[in-house]
Amino acid sequence: MKGIITFFFILMQSLSVACDTTQQNEFVCPDSCTYNNVRCICIQQEETIIKDQGIQKSIFDWQAIIAIVAIISLIVSLWPYMRRVAIKGKVLSYCYSPNGSVQLENTYHSGILYYFKLALHCSNQNFYIKDIKIDMKYKSVGIQHAIVFYAHDFHLVFDDGKRRKLAIDSFDNYLPFETVLKKDVARGYHITFIVPKMDAFEEYEEMIITFIPFSGKERTIVLKAKDRKKDLMLFDDSIWKIE
Repeated sequence: MKGIITFFFILMQSLSVACDTTQQNEFVCPDSCTYNNVRCICIQQEETIIKDQGIQKSIFDWQAIIAIVAIISLIVSLWPYMRRVAIKGKVLSYCYSPNGSVQLENTYHSGILYYFKLALHCSNQNFYIKDIKIDMKYKSVGIQHAIVFYAHDFHLVFDDGKRRKLAIDSFDNYLPFETVLKKDVARGYHITFIVPKMDAFEEYEEMIITFIPFSGKERTIVLKAKDRKKDLMLFDDSIWKIE
């Protein structure tokens, strides 16, 4: 960025020099200028001044064109870095336990346990993740903060009555462990969390994901439950092992 500012400073200086082409060229013939040959010398010198002004104007035109082309080229090269990061996503699959509990750092939390598989896409630039935050919005209680955790011991009982354990590797696109969303690369991510103090199950209205960067502005996406296409929800039996 310092180099860019220096470039613009030099560019503006060259433009100001190019624009300062107006000179006070005065020529005064002597009072004794009575002979034709002397008068001719006066006219010749005036014509030389006019030619010099024309050359200066031509130089200014070329300098202005070069400066404009340089500015346009610089803007084009920097444009990808000037655009804001945009993150979009959708729900591919999700499961929940209405009466779940989890122990985190010797503290028990009870509430609604969730597992989500999300498809995320980042455009314009890479986004480097320092942390993420999950909030769930419900009709009855509004927005509730969720506690994200690594599901190394996550069990659910499905509609078929079978108890299954979630078996995903800690580095297998597990969203809390990701450090970068790569530009123009769509990937699927796993995430597990609990919404504590939810005594009774209620369908969520919105899932709000906040991506916290190492530097710069946070990015937030909102995934609405009404946008889920239930007929297209994916059940990946490769990660749910029957016990």
